[in-house]
Amino acid sequence: MSSSVLSSSAALLGDHEKEIAEACAQDLNKPRFETEVAGSDWLLNDIVFTTRNLHKWVKDEKAPDIDLIFKFMRPQIRKDPLGCVLVIGTFNFPFQLTLGPVIGAIAAGNTVVIKPSENAPSSAGCVPKTQAFLAERWDRIFFTGGANVGHIIAKAAALHLTPVVLELGGINPAIVSKTTNPRLVACRMLWGKVVNAGQLCTSQNYLLVDRSLVPQVVAEFKKAYEEFYPKGAKMSSDYSRIINAGHFQHLKSMLDNSNGKILVGGAMDEKDLFIEPTIVLS
Repeated sequence: MSSSVLSSSAALLGDHEKEIAEACAQDLNKPRFETEVAGSDWLLNDIVFTTRNLHKWVKDEKAPDIDLIFKFMRPQIRKDPLGCVLVIGTFNFPFQLTLGPVIGAIAAGNTVVIKPSENAPSSAGCVPKTQAFLAERWDRIFFTGGANVGHIIAKAAALHLTPVVLELGGINPAIVSKTTNPRLVACRMLWGKVVNAGQLCTSQNYLLVDRSLVPQVVAEFKKAYEEFYPKGAKMSSDYSRIINAGHFQHLKSMLDNSNGKILVGGAMDEKDLFIEPTIVLS
């Protein structure tokens, strides 16, 4: 049953690939290639991988490391569905990060209620606020988003001892040693930071660069930026926008309150929700 539901879901994704790309473009000005690679195609790959391996994953397993006295009972590990799962999505990858957990939940035999992020209205449609869903009882809650909402969800789940998965991102450094190739550093780090205009929880938040290498790394970043965006990021159809005015102001305040020196970028346009890729030397 789970495999047939997933196969039907794959067909729906394929049928609505154009609408998915248009919704992401409306919410984030996300280029179609980015939506396909990190969205619809990613999900289709997850479905194929899951359906191919599901028959192995659902098999009963022998329980390892059992005391001798219990071995005669031949205990086994059986995988049973938890029940009804609430999946709360996020805005930066409104389809992939919302439907990805749904694939796993359905594969395991659960029913699922999906709550997309209201911060991506074209992708989500008209949905109630998260608090309305948390008033109900669930068998598991899967949330992707920020720590503030994560605290609220964990507190609501604790009332019913509901197990939760909280994917809250993190602060990710990149360490650049003196033996590193500055050209590779610039190309790889810049690419990771301009995907979705930097709204990506796995991209680096700051670089720790060996002092002797700083001038070379900065020079290579400038060169790479010009190669990525010959006419500037604002004029490029391959550069996304910040999701909304609130997030724009948060990022702007970080730059305004920084004691560092802006070496690359720094241009902003609040009306267009555009923030140029920016390097600050602290």
